[in-house]
Amino acid sequence: KIAKGTSYMQGSTLLKLCKDLDKRDIMPAIFFNFSRSEIDGMLKRLIKELKDQQHHKYYGTEEATYKSRKIMERRMADYQQKKTAYEQAQKMKASAGQEGKAARKSGDNEGRGSAKSEAVDVSQDLQMAEPQEPTDLADEIDLEFTFHSPKALGQWAEDIEDQISQLKKKGCADWLIDGLRRGVGMHHEGCKKNYKDTVEIG
Repeated sequence: KIAKGTSYMQGSTLLKLCKDLDKRDIMPAIFFNFSRSEIDGMLKRLIKELKDQQHHKYYGTEEATYKSRKIMERRMADYQQKKTAYEQAQKMKASAGQEGKAARKSGDNEGRGSAKSEAVDVSQDLQMAEPQEPTDLADEIDLEFTFHSPKALGQWAEDIEDQISQLKKKGCADWLIDGLRRGVGMHHEGCKKNYKDTVEIG
Protein backbone atom coordinates (compact mmCIF):
# COMPACT_ATOMS: atom_id res chain seq x y z
CA LYS A 1 0.00 0.00 0.00
CA ILE A 2 1.29 3.47 -0.88
CA ALA A 3 1.14 6.14 1.81
CA LYS A 4 -0.48 9.50 1.14
CA GLY A 5 2.91 11.20 1.19
CA THR A 6 4.17 9.00 -1.63
CA SER A 7 1.08 9.12 -3.87
CA TYR A 8 3.39 10.32 -6.66
CA MET A 9 4.42 6.68 -6.95
CA GLN A 10 0.93 5.56 -8.03
CA GLY A 11 0.83 4.17 -11.57
CA SER A 12 -2.16 6.31 -12.51
CA THR A 13 -0.43 9.47 -11.22
CA LEU A 14 2.76 8.72 -13.12
CA LEU A 15 0.87 7.93 -16.32
CA LYS A 16 -1.14 11.17 -16.10
CA LEU A 17 2.07 13.15 -15.59
CA CYS A 18 3.77 11.43 -18.56
CA LYS A 19 0.75 12.01 -20.80
CA ASP A 20 0.57 15.68 -19.78
CA LEU A 21 4.25 16.11 -20.65
CA ASP A 22 3.74 14.26 -23.92
CA LYS A 23 0.81 16.48 -24.91
CA ARG A 24 3.00 19.53 -24.33
CA ASP A 25 5.66 17.98 -26.55
CA ILE A 26 8.32 18.07 -23.84
CA MET A 27 9.18 14.39 -23.83
CA PRO A 28 11.50 12.62 -23.23
CA ALA A 29 11.66 13.49 -19.54
CA ILE A 30 13.72 12.28 -16.59
CA PHE A 31 12.17 11.75 -13.14
CA PHE A 32 14.72 11.91 -10.33
CA ASN A 33 14.44 9.95 -7.11
CA PHE A 34 17.22 9.25 -4.60
CA SER A 35 15.73 5.88 -3.62
CA ARG A 36 16.51 2.94 -5.91
CA SER A 37 13.66 0.89 -4.48
CA GLU A 38 11.21 3.72 -5.16
CA ILE A 39 12.51 4.06 -8.72
CA ASP A 40 11.97 0.34 -9.26
CA GLY A 41 8.48 0.57 -7.81
CA MET A 42 7.54 3.63 -9.86
CA LEU A 43 8.62 1.98 -13.09
CA LYS A 44 6.79 -1.27 -12.30
CA ARG A 45 3.58 0.59 -11.47
CA LEU A 46 3.79 2.78 -14.57
CA ILE A 47 4.27 -0.25 -16.82
CA LYS A 48 1.40 -2.09 -15.13
CA GLU A 49 -0.86 0.95 -15.56
CA LEU A 50 -0.04 1.16 -19.27
CA LYS A 51 -0.71 -2.55 -19.76
CA ASP A 52 -3.92 -2.51 -17.69
CA GLN A 53 -5.35 0.45 -19.59
CA GLN A 54 -4.48 -1.13 -22.93
CA HIS A 55 -6.14 -4.39 -21.88
CA HIS A 56 -9.23 -2.45 -20.84
CA LYS A 57 -9.33 -0.74 -24.25
CA TYR A 58 -9.57 -4.08 -26.05
CA TYR A 59 -11.33 -6.29 -23.50
CA GLY A 60 -12.84 -3.94 -20.93
CA THR A 61 -16.39 -4.13 -22.28
CA GLU A 62 -18.46 -6.76 -24.07
CA GLU A 63 -18.43 -4.72 -27.27
CA ALA A 64 -14.66 -4.21 -27.15
CA THR A 65 -14.10 -7.89 -26.41
CA TYR A 66 -16.30 -8.94 -29.35
CA LYS A 67 -14.48 -6.63 -31.78
CA SER A 68 -11.05 -7.68 -30.50
CA ARG A 69 -11.83 -11.38 -30.78
CA LYS A 70 -13.05 -10.91 -34.36
CA ILE A 71 -9.81 -9.13 -35.26
CA MET A 72 -7.74 -11.87 -33.60
CA GLU A 73 -9.74 -14.57 -35.42
CA ARG A 74 -8.89 -12.93 -38.77
CA ARG A 75 -5.25 -12.58 -37.81
CA MET A 76 -5.06 -16.22 -36.71
CA ALA A 77 -6.73 -17.42 -39.91
CA ASP A 78 -4.22 -15.42 -41.96
CA TYR A 79 -1.37 -16.85 -39.87
CA GLN A 80 -2.61 -20.43 -40.34
CA GLN A 81 -2.82 -19.89 -44.10
CA LYS A 82 0.73 -18.55 -44.25
CA LYS A 83 1.98 -21.29 -41.93
CA THR A 84 0.48 -23.98 -44.17
CA ALA A 85 2.08 -22.39 -47.24
CA TYR A 86 5.43 -22.20 -45.44
CA GLU A 87 5.28 -25.86 -44.35
CA GLN A 88 4.39 -26.95 -47.89
CA ALA A 89 7.30 -24.89 -49.24
CA GLN A 90 9.67 -26.56 -46.76
CA LYS A 91 8.48 -30.01 -47.87
CA MET A 92 8.98 -29.04 -51.51
CA LYS A 93 12.44 -27.74 -50.72
CA ALA A 94 13.36 -30.99 -48.96
CA SER A 95 11.98 -33.02 -51.86
CA ALA A 96 13.82 -30.85 -54.39
CA GLY A 97 17.00 -31.29 -52.39
CA GLN A 98 16.65 -35.06 -52.59
CA GLU A 99 15.97 -34.87 -56.33
CA GLY A 100 19.00 -32.65 -56.82
CA LYS A 101 21.16 -35.05 -54.84
CA ALA A 102 19.91 -37.95 -56.93
CA ALA A 103 20.55 -35.97 -60.13
CA ARG A 104 24.10 -35.19 -59.06
CA LYS A 105 24.70 -38.83 -58.24
CA SER A 106 23.35 -39.82 -61.65
CA GLY A 107 25.52 -37.17 -63.24
CA ASP A 108 28.62 -38.63 -61.62
CA ASN A 109 27.85 -41.89 -63.39
CA GLU A 110 26.70 -40.51 -66.75
CA GLY A 111 28.59 -37.22 -66.97
CA ARG A 112 28.12 -33.88 -65.25
CA GLY A 113 26.27 -32.29 -68.19
CA SER A 114 22.99 -34.06 -67.52
CA ALA A 115 22.99 -33.15 -63.82
CA LYS A 116 22.52 -29.48 -64.51
CA SER A 117 19.40 -30.05 -66.58
CA GLU A 118 17.75 -32.10 -63.82
CA ALA A 119 18.50 -29.74 -60.96
CA VAL A 120 15.41 -28.14 -59.38
CA ASP A 121 15.27 -24.40 -58.62
CA VAL A 122 14.10 -23.83 -55.02
CA SER A 123 15.26 -20.21 -54.68
CA GLN A 124 11.73 -18.93 -54.08
CA ASP A 125 11.23 -21.40 -51.24
CA LEU A 126 14.49 -20.32 -49.63
CA GLN A 127 13.24 -16.72 -49.57
CA MET A 128 10.03 -17.55 -47.71
CA ALA A 129 10.29 -16.47 -44.05
CA GLU A 130 8.60 -18.52 -41.35
CA PRO A 131 5.40 -16.70 -40.28
CA GLN A 132 5.12 -15.55 -36.66
CA GLU A 133 2.03 -16.28 -34.57
CA PRO A 134 0.03 -13.04 -34.09
CA THR A 135 0.37 -11.17 -30.81
CA ASP A 136 -2.82 -10.45 -28.91
CA LEU A 137 -4.14 -6.91 -29.27
CA ALA A 138 -3.73 -6.35 -25.54
CA ASP A 139 -0.06 -7.35 -25.66
CA GLU A 140 1.23 -5.67 -28.80
CA ILE A 141 2.50 -2.12 -28.53
CA ASP A 142 -0.39 0.30 -29.05
CA LEU A 143 0.76 3.87 -29.78
CA GLU A 144 -1.79 5.11 -27.26
CA PHE A 145 0.07 3.25 -24.50
CA THR A 146 3.70 3.86 -25.32
CA PHE A 147 5.97 6.87 -25.10
CA HIS A 148 8.11 5.86 -28.06
CA SER A 149 7.68 8.45 -30.76
CA PRO A 150 5.87 7.25 -33.92
CA LYS A 151 8.96 8.36 -35.85
CA ALA A 152 11.25 6.16 -33.76
CA LEU A 153 8.90 3.18 -34.04
CA GLY A 154 8.60 3.73 -37.78
CA GLN A 155 12.20 4.37 -38.76
CA TRP A 156 14.09 2.39 -36.15
CA ALA A 157 11.59 -0.31 -35.15
CA GLU A 158 13.90 -3.13 -36.27
CA ASP A 159 16.92 -1.63 -34.49
CA ILE A 160 14.91 -1.15 -31.29
CA GLU A 161 13.59 -4.71 -31.44
CA ASP A 162 17.07 -6.08 -32.12
CA GLN A 163 18.48 -4.24 -29.10
CA ILE A 164 15.66 -5.53 -26.89
CA SER A 165 16.09 -9.09 -28.22
CA GLN A 166 19.75 -8.97 -27.22
CA LEU A 167 18.73 -7.96 -23.70
CA LYS A 168 16.28 -10.88 -23.49
CA LYS A 169 19.02 -13.31 -24.46
CA LYS A 170 21.16 -11.89 -21.65
CA GLY A 171 18.43 -12.56 -19.09
CA CYS A 172 17.00 -9.08 -18.62
CA ALA A 173 13.79 -9.15 -16.53
CA ASP A 174 10.56 -9.32 -18.53
CA TRP A 175 9.06 -6.24 -16.86
CA LEU A 176 12.10 -4.17 -17.84
CA ILE A 177 11.70 -5.41 -21.44
CA ASP A 178 8.00 -4.45 -21.31
CA GLY A 179 9.00 -0.98 -20.17
CA LEU A 180 11.54 -0.48 -22.94
CA ARG A 181 8.97 -1.51 -25.54
CA ARG A 182 6.71 1.21 -24.16
CA GLY A 183 9.42 3.86 -24.10
CA VAL A 184 10.03 3.91 -20.33
CA GLY A 185 13.04 2.77 -18.35
CA MET A 186 15.23 3.54 -15.37
CA HIS A 187 18.90 4.33 -14.89
CA HIS A 188 20.87 3.91 -11.67
CA GLU A 189 24.00 2.15 -10.42
CA GLY A 190 22.06 -1.01 -9.59
CA CYS A 191 21.06 -1.58 -13.24
CA LYS A 192 23.11 -3.91 -15.42
CA LYS A 193 25.36 -2.22 -17.96
CA ASN A 194 23.69 -3.69 -21.06
CA TYR A 195 20.29 -2.47 -19.84
CA LYS A 196 21.63 1.02 -19.04
CA ASP A 197 23.26 1.18 -22.46
CA THR A 198 19.93 0.41 -24.10
CA VAL A 199 18.15 3.07 -22.03
CA GLU A 200 20.81 5.63 -23.04
CA ILE A 201 20.46 4.74 -26.73
CA GLY A 202 16.66 4.97 -26.51
